Amino acid sequence: MTPALRHILPACLAAGLWSCAGAPEAPDLAIAKTTPATYPSAGARTANALTTPWWTRSPPRALAAATETAFDAAPDIAVAAARFDAARARKAEAEAARWFDVVVSGRASASEDSDGDVDETLRGAVDATLPLDISGRLRALRNAAAADVAVAAADFDAARLALAQNIALQAAEAGETAELDALIAAQIEVSETLLRLTELRFAQGQASIVDVLQQRNQLASLAEQRPSLAARRRAALNAISALTGANLDSLDTRSAFLTTPEINNDFAIGAPEDLLDTRPDLRSAKAALDAADARYGAALRDRLPSLSFTGSAVASAVSGSPQELVSATASTALTVFDTGAKRAAVQRRRAELEEAGAAYVRDWLAAVAGVDSLIAEERQTTDAIALSDERLATARRLLEAAQRRYRQGASDFLPVLDAVQSVQQQERANLSLRADLARTRINLHTALGLTEAPGRSPTDPTQGYDT
Repeated sequence: MTPALRHILPACLAAGLWSCAGAPEAPDLAIAKTTPATYPSAGARTANALTTPWWTRSPPRALAAATETAFDAAPDIAVAAARFDAARARKAEAEAARWFDVVVSGRASASEDSDGDVDETLRGAVDATLPLDISGRLRALRNAAAADVAVAAADFDAARLALAQNIALQAAEAGETAELDALIAAQIEVSETLLRLTELRFAQGQASIVDVLQQRNQLASLAEQRPSLAARRRAALNAISALTGANLDSLDTRSAFLTTPEINNDFAIGAPEDLLDTRPDLRSAKAALDAADARYGAALRDRLPSLSFTGSAVASAVSGSPQELVSATASTALTVFDTGAKRAAVQRRRAELEEAGAAYVRDWLAAVAGVDSLIAEERQTTDAIALSDERLATARRLLEAAQRRYRQGASDFLPVLDAVQSVQQQERANLSLRADLARTRINLHTALGLTEAPGRSPTDPTQGYDT
């Protein structure tokens, strides 16, 4: 070794070790569980062991059928499945990086000198390289790729859950508008009967023209609401058609979703920590955190020396004279100066890790608060429906009494009109509350996540995810 090398080599090694030691400490990712042990709005409700998706536990078969059809046809599901396949391919690439790389090459050439002599050269070589992962960098990259597969699998479940929610909400809209239209049609029939009675009493001098005009105005007010309801129902059915990939003819719009779906209240309400496993978006955030942690570790290890083993076998023949050469080489490399690129890469990965950890906690806290709010909303809407049922029954009894007095000539038309309007308003309020309850339960089922068995694999619907 020359004197210059004896001085330069130790300095290079010292610089490399200093650069490795200068890495920032890993952030503390412990989740501070500051939420209560239970949902305050849930009361004494306990978790149920549910093994089927919530959209299959509702009575309307059309809802479950439309949802299952959408899983096979919706573009969002196809995109999520393709991303899952891409993540698995990247994982396979990371797994392959730890094994031998074998390259076979060959060459044939011929040359002729000025005397006309021809030299023919044949050469064949086999080169094999094996990376020795002494620092653990390749292992960290494999862990990151596996976490990416888990992210894609959770995103696939999230796409399924969001699609089921959207279809159910549109079904609730279609059912509500159909029921409201049927209610208005019945109210129009009652108003037409009252109009005929009022006109008859007017002809007999027992009612004023004001009574007739008021009843005609009431009838027109009801009739003008039907076109907007038909438009809302058509928009909801169009949305279902787009989500399921089915045309409107196949939905049979005359008989599909004619009532608001009775969404069941069989919720799997457990502890807030359960959402970390049941919510696909939280599973995705956790897997993203694992991936960020693995990439941070890989960036740290990238500053350490790398080692590889290479072997080659070469056979050649020059003008018929054979030669063979077998060699083996162990090589190492250490970056001693790179203008701070690797240090910056470590800092970037550390910041990404901190961001993923903070996002995980943020999303979980928001999910817990959202579930508790929906539990309270579902209970309040159920209580409101019970009170609305009582008011509706009372309003109908008052209408019967007013109509009876009107037919007997004991009162004029105004009490009847007031009673009809009261019943109509209460019927609409009751229908609106029931539709709100359906939407709240749909959103609550969605907020609780996929509490049934693990989701289906994008590439094999009969199997779980292979991460």
